This record gives sequence, C-alpha cells and structure tokens, in this order.
Amino acid sequence: RILEGKEKLDHKELLSDRGFLVYVTRAYPGMVPYLKGFHLTIEMWRGNRDADGWKLPSRQLQSAVMVDNHLGPIDDEEAELSYLMRKRVDPTLRAPSSGLTPIVPRLLHDLKALHSLTRSPLPPLRVVRPIKIIQ
Repeated sequence: RILEGKEKLDHKELLSDRGFLVYVTRAYPGMVPYLKGFHLTIEMWRGNRDADGWKLPSRQLQSAVMVDNHLGPIDDEEAELSYLMRKRVDPTLRAPSSGLTPIVPRLLHDLKALHSLTRSPLPPLRVVRPIKIIQ
C-alpha cells in the first residue's frame, strides 16, 4: 500500500504486523533495528512528533505545531491553544479516531530491509554456542 502512494495506513493492521514481527525477531535478532519504522508510524497519530515520527522535546512544542502532518512555526497564542487541546485528549485513547495513522518516511526503508533479510529460502545461521573460544 505504501508503494501505491497511500499516506495513511490502518492502525490496527500495523499493530498486528508489528506484533508478529516482534515475535519473529525473538528468533532472528538481526531484524530488530528495522522495526523502528513500525514503532514510529504507529505512534505518529498522537501528535507532538516531527515529520520523521520522532517525539518533539517539550521546548520545541511551544514554538511548533503539527498541521496536516507538516511542522510549521506558530505564535505564542496558537502554541498555548495547541498545548491545551493536547491536554484534553483522553490518555486512555489507544488508537486514532479515524483508524488511520500517517506513514513516516523510515517505514518504507525498513520494509525494504526486512524484505531483503527474509528473501533467502533458508534462514540465516546464528551462533548460539560457539565450539571454540578465541582470546
């Protein structure tokens, strides 16, 4: 769907996919770094994040706001209003109301890396207990 140009993905489906991949990475820990795109995308709907999905430090929240998934400067009055609106969000809310979450740029790169790592018909070898110890 990302290759089709979609800008948002189904939140529940992303959670399910991430859960499966977390399970798979228990056997293949080399895949763990490539889950970050999933983590950033899943949390993107909460706001207070830059265009790459990273959480903004509190000092930047007062001078910027996320508008239509683009970061832009605002004045003090708008910053205060934005801050108050974020405080009204129910902390128990677990998913976006629309069911869709914006995609971060890193997700596509991570998906390509995961595809490359899983392309082989045989699983990668992993040393569990080495026979020789070299000092």
